[in-house]
Amino acid sequence: MHALERLTSDVIDQIQQEISDADGSEVLFAGVVDDSGTVSQVEVLARGNLSAVPAPFEAMGRGQVVIHNHPSGVLQPSDADLAIAAGLSTRGIGSYIVDNDVQRVYALVEAMPVAQRQPLDVDELADILRPGGRADRTIESFESRSEQVSMLEIVSEGFNADTHVICEAGTGVGKSFAYLIPAIQWAAGNDERVVISTATITLQHQLVEKDIPAVQKMLGTSVPVVIVKGRGNYLCETRLHEAFREQTELFDSVSNELADVRLWAEQTPTGVKSDFPVQVDAEVWSQVNADGDSCAPLRCRNRDCFLIRARRQSAEARILVVNHHLLFSDLNLRVLGIGYEATAVLPPFTRLVIDEAHTVERIATSYFSEEFHRFALLKVLRQLYKSQGSRQAGLLIRLSEESADETVRTEVVACMTHVEQAVTQLDESAGQLFGVSESFRLVDLPQEHVRQDILDPLRKVQAELLRLADRLARALERIDDDENPVLVDTRGVIRRIERFAAVCGRVIGFRDEADTVVCYAERLRGRHGDSCLRLVCT
Repeated sequence: MHALERLTSDVIDQIQQEISDADGSEVLFAGVVDDSGTVSQVEVLARGNLSAVPAPFEAMGRGQVVIHNHPSGVLQPSDADLAIAAGLSTRGIGSYIVDNDVQRVYALVEAMPVAQRQPLDVDELADILRPGGRADRTIESFESRSEQVSMLEIVSEGFNADTHVICEAGTGVGKSFAYLIPAIQWAAGNDERVVISTATITLQHQLVEKDIPAVQKMLGTSVPVVIVKGRGNYLCETRLHEAFREQTELFDSVSNELADVRLWAEQTPTGVKSDFPVQVDAEVWSQVNADGDSCAPLRCRNRDCFLIRARRQSAEARILVVNHHLLFSDLNLRVLGIGYEATAVLPPFTRLVIDEAHTVERIATSYFSEEFHRFALLKVLRQLYKSQGSRQAGLLIRLSEESADETVRTEVVACMTHVEQAVTQLDESAGQLFGVSESFRLVDLPQEHVRQDILDPLRKVQAELLRLADRLARALERIDDDENPVLVDTRGVIRRIERFAAVCGRVIGFRDEADTVVCYAERLRGRHGDSCLRLVCT
């Protein structure tokens, strides 16, 4: 179609000039679509060569359009064009291609119009909680409280004004209703997601099972609601199958706990750990859950697993109830570059309520910390290799077969032995530093003791970890298929080993970051009465 059907003449002139200044190479633009559906403003995002251009879309959002030129004059989209346009379309962003003279335009995807927001009627919502209001009529023994009404008014005004609101409310005020009523009404009226983050599972279930249904009844709404849980809470059927095979190879049979999980897997509609009829053994669950390093899309044929179904429900919901850990995980990915219009851990959302906010400091400290200890390391090593008598199992056995590397098994086992010896020596050496206290900051002890009993043994641990990671990486060079499950799994193990080594390095250099990072050590107690050194940087 002719460019004037989609672009104003001023925009055409601006694009022509930018392409000319780039000597006819590809230039990427971000455009704003006005009420008539015409691009009325553009700005340059990137410049490339005659066949490609970088694609920085993080700051773009619904109602905008990406425009780039094809120097060849052929406006037929490439496979890369189609893939990028499909991804942007999920964020409401359109995609156009123009020729270098900007006389013709090919619209791959239309931009979705920015919806007009429906502001909340603050007085009408406040009336719900006032004496004689809908809360009074629908909830037995409801008692109107002036503080609750005031909080609802403040929260509602915050929704309308796109501003931050901080409320402190004593026990019994009824703060849940004070934020749920405006949150649900906003989601219903504007078709926007609202995330409600809490610190405790108890409050999450109270909101979803009791408070939110009561508010929906008062408002006459039916907004989709879901509790979003971390991926480690979901059963991975592929890993369950592998755990069964591994135990059979080692013992000719499987444990009762694992057999119970498989029976439950055939019946559960959710695959969520909390739905298991009894408490699942932590070690068994760690072998079968949808852990991020072990449960990878490339290695899994199941495209309708419990986790994917849950994520699909999250995308359809408009009220997402999460915990603070999951919220910080999501926000961290967005800050690192995913942006706020795409799906990270959570689908994109526009409004956030943080309940139990007094716990945020502690949880943020936990989330933004790195740690290393023997229990976590052994868990990874056992995934790689384990033996019972003359029987062997684990990822290393499959790696040896797939890579046709005759020495990898014996050499990796030797590396693992050296790692375990080094970390055992670290535990024994550091154990002398613990007195009455179960923890201490590294800067608070005599530095000669810290060097001798922690840092020097830790250097040995780091060196052995890197040696193990390097030997595994060399074995992977013999596998050509990037989608080979063994390659994908081994890369995950290597990443975790390298992360451990990086934490070791950070502790070793703790003085270099003393102004911004706290490094401390503590004694970590195990489930069987044993203990180990836990090193933390935060």
